[in-house]
Amino acid sequence: MDKNEKEQYKKLKDEKKTRKFKERLICLLKDEDVRRCISEIFGNDTHIPDTDKYISEEEYKNAVAEKNAEISRLNTLIKDNTYRISELEKNAENKDREITEYKSVISNQKTTIGNYSNRYSGTERIYGSFLKLSDDTRSQLSGILKGESLEQFFACAGKDDFVRRFWDFISERIISQKSVSGDDEILADIFDALFDVYNSSTLNVKYIRQDVRAGEMFDWEKHTSTGNSQGEISAVLFRGYCGADGKILKKSITDVY
Repeated sequence: MDKNEKEQYKKLKDEKKTRKFKERLICLLKDEDVRRCISEIFGNDTHIPDTDKYISEEEYKNAVAEKNAEISRLNTLIKDNTYRISELEKNAENKDREITEYKSVISNQKTTIGNYSNRYSGTERIYGSFLKLSDDTRSQLSGILKGESLEQFFACAGKDDFVRRFWDFISERIISQKSVSGDDEILADIFDALFDVYNSSTLNVKYIRQDVRAGEMFDWEKHTSTGNSQGEISAVLFRGYCGADGKILKKSITDVY
């Protein structure tokens, strides 16, 4: 053993002796008889340390070990709770994603239901209008439009010459009467709806309605009049239509001031 090692050994030995002395001294100071004797020897004013505040090295080590164990337990608890929080956050994200997806599905379903409702209610309305026509008018229409059932009624709109024949039927009634009767208004409403049905049944739009409004000047190339053929149009009784190329196929029927 060299000199440094001897000094180090001596220092550790002295520290151990000192710790033992302190522990023995503290142990003595805890004895009431010893504390009384010290007071008698040095006087009552002598300050004697409160030994309850001092602990032995063994007690200190035990206390540190307990605290370390508690810290370890808390760290484990923190780790477990952190993992649990992470899992809950992941679950929350998944739930939020599912809720968003469900909301999207519900929104699409509502849109689909709305579209079906609008389409169905419109179909029902047009067919209901057809049933309101007088028996005589429906009889005259039998070669063009039949309505024994809803399916048969709309199937007629898919025929190649349907638009032309139906338009001719309505226009002849209006021109011969020089006015629009109750049935004519219903027929015009049905024509407008079935005109769109026919166009939707073809690959490309085949016909386009004329855009004619009251207040425009009458034009023989575009319009037909029930009376006067010069001046401003006072009313559009029945709109004509053009081909997809813009060529006028049926002129709009109008009244002129």
